[in-house]
Amino acid sequence: MVASDATSHRWSSWAGLAVVAILISGSLALWQPLTSGVDWAHTHHFYKAFLKNAVWRGEIPLWNPYVFLGRPFLADMEVAAFDPPTWLFIVFPESLALGLLVGLHLFFGGEGMRRLVRAWGGGQAPAWLAGVAWMICPPVLAHIQGGLVPFACVLAFWPWMLRDADRLLITPSWRLGCRLALWFGLSFLAGHAQAWWLNGVAVGLYAAPRCLYGEALAALRRTIRGYILLLGAALFGLALAAIQFLPLLKMAAQGNRGQSSMAFAASFPIKWAGLSSLLTVIDPSQTGWWDGHLYVGLAVVALGLLGLARLRDVRMRALAAMSVLCLGLGLGLNTPVFEVVYRLIPGTQNFRFAARFAAYPLFALMIAGACEWRHLVASEGHRRGFALGLIVVAMAGIRWRLGPGMADAPWGALTGIGGLALGAGLLFLGGARRFQLAGLIVAVSWMMDMGFAQRLLAPRYGTITAPGNIRITPKWRQRHSVKSAGVEPVRVFSQMRDVKANSGMVDGFSSVGGNVALCSERVWAYLYLVAGSRLPEFQLTFLDRSVQRKGPFPYKGMDIVVGQAANREFFLDQKASARAWLGTRPISMENWSEALLRFVRGADPHKVTLVEADSFSDLGGSHEGRFEPATVTAFS
Repeated sequence: MVASDATSHRWSSWAGLAVVAILISGSLALWQPLTSGVDWAHTHHFYKAFLKNAVWRGEIPLWNPYVFLGRPFLADMEVAAFDPPTWLFIVFPESLALGLLVGLHLFFGGEGMRRLVRAWGGGQAPAWLAGVAWMICPPVLAHIQGGLVPFACVLAFWPWMLRDADRLLITPSWRLGCRLALWFGLSFLAGHAQAWWLNGVAVGLYAAPRCLYGEALAALRRTIRGYILLLGAALFGLALAAIQFLPLLKMAAQGNRGQSSMAFAASFPIKWAGLSSLLTVIDPSQTGWWDGHLYVGLAVVALGLLGLARLRDVRMRALAAMSVLCLGLGLGLNTPVFEVVYRLIPGTQNFRFAARFAAYPLFALMIAGACEWRHLVASEGHRRGFALGLIVVAMAGIRWRLGPGMADAPWGALTGIGGLALGAGLLFLGGARRFQLAGLIVAVSWMMDMGFAQRLLAPRYGTITAPGNIRITPKWRQRHSVKSAGVEPVRVFSQMRDVKANSGMVDGFSSVGGNVALCSERVWAYLYLVAGSRLPEFQLTFLDRSVQRKGPFPYKGMDIVVGQAANREFFLDQKASARAWLGTRPISMENWSEALLRFVRGADPHKVTLVEADSFSDLGGSHEGRFEPATVTAFS
């Protein structure tokens, strides 16, 4: 009978979370198309379409010739070509496939949070609500709305990783190690390197305080063993994902993030004023936009803080330590934490958007708050319930003083009133130990609160509008009599404000720029130096406007330049230079950067070929000779 009840509870929890996931993905689709988020519309839409078209043609799309003068395609982690859910886009229309992708990962992450809370002793209902809280918190839902869907997909693995890592640290076993490695491997395939790295860092920050209990020498041994096990699981996971990891490793070695600085890694942090988003909905510009907004409702924050204050509980102590460190990292160089971590943890220098660390303190509040509820129904519950009510009333009062922080004042006022009502209810019901009714009030008030918050935040998360975007389709080119000076496809230079960054992958033109997470360092340097522009410090994904200073045609060989000056929609150059030529007079250079500088200073590539010293011996034939034209007959 007990087993039957447990199974029934499990199935009802699954069904409830599935319904919530469907409602969320459906509501997002009704509010605004899921495909309209900035990152999706400029990048991932074209990746998925390019992959689908190639597969249906029976091709293996190793190379993408349409973005940043050509770059690897399958090796690009953001394509997520080896992640099974991505295959939905090969079979179904994009809108349906994206809805399924979002719904599946919302359910998976919510179920992971529910199981984690249950494994740590939380009740059925609080565990289920923790799963719902994970689904609708800003780091998850807002990234989906903003189009950075792979980031949210990778975050869905974190509760599962923490649950197995927590057990592995204390009671090591092959089964736990292999399962944790599986989470590392699958999450790597999901398509966002930084989110994968953040998941690992958060688990690592949890590990040390989790192991530090009991006799000092035993705790030290436990900690060392724990980190060895976690590192082994991560490496095993990368081995499972080797089909994606090894090509990415090679791309990264040649990418434009190799010379990153501490300022780059700490860029786009949460501002100190952004911490008030724990208590009220504020303008996302204070929090690194969706990356660091902390609003998960007063009930979750109050319960979570009360739970994290149980420092005698080693798990809560570890969660509290992880939360403080992650919040310090999210503030960037506003605290000394980031500088220390930058020097200690590998990979920190390769990523920006420090505010993204803030997701993990929110997850900790959800876990601690759900686990705390069991203490409220214990013998001392009336005292803690009274304290909880006071905390919520105080927080609601602070928020009332802060104001809604957004333009829609009535919605902010409603959330303030909801917080006061919640605190008053807990103050009375908690003191009277009527916790079932109190729990119902908490759940209903919190859901209403988060609904109001979403009403305020959703319009602020970046979406693009279709009107005004130029589509350089074959019909457009035919209408404007555009032909390539050499061989198809035509070569285009444009800004994202005019033409969607990676649209050449679908519309059939080759773009100088694009929107990618990792660009070849040589291509990146070439595009800026040839245009007479300095390399930007923080922007490494698309070309900024400084490359337009040289006039309509900053690069030779462009057929079309879109939206440059004099209110003209586009410029055509029907005499663009040849795309390729044959030169037989190579000159050895020490490295590619020296060759590039010489080219920028006036070396004519039609008459001399600059070759790196390491590659010079690979050239056969005479190194002294002539210049001959060549005809390009095909583009690959």
